[in-house]
Amino acid sequence: MFLEHREKEENKRQATAGYDLTDAYAQISYCLPGEPCPKTISLQADQEQYLIPALLGRYTDQDLWVYGPKAQAAAATGEVFLADGLLTKAAHQEMVEVGGQNYSSIALLSLFLKRTMSLLAPIVRPERLQACLLYTSPSPRDRSLS
Repeated sequence: MFLEHREKEENKRQATAGYDLTDAYAQISYCLPGEPCPKTISLQADQEQYLIPALLGRYTDQDLWVYGPKAQAAAATGEVFLADGLLTKAAHQEMVEVGGQNYSSIALLSLFLKRTMSLLAPIVRPERLQACLLYTSPSPRDRSLS
């Protein structure tokens, strides 16, 4: 009975995630209930690779999207059409041409956010997650998202 009550209380507590985003990179940190310090997601388990390139790539031969380092590597070999600068383009509600097709920059940014936030899935269940999005501006006078 005591353990049952403890499990119920633990399930009520929420994890917190912070999402730092620029046109170039994203970074995701999280803090689990009871943990004293936040942790940052690394793209490689055995390395400190915290910055996720803020890129989407659509394969040239199929309608399949990749993000981050996979998009970067596939672009280097010409396998994908690249979409970058998504934050600024979304702030200005621009259309983005990718492989001869136009896409809403807001839809592309949403896809990037969804894909990167899925990195938290093995760590915390979505229903226990409280998230905060932080836009990092290169200048304190930048009002692009105001």
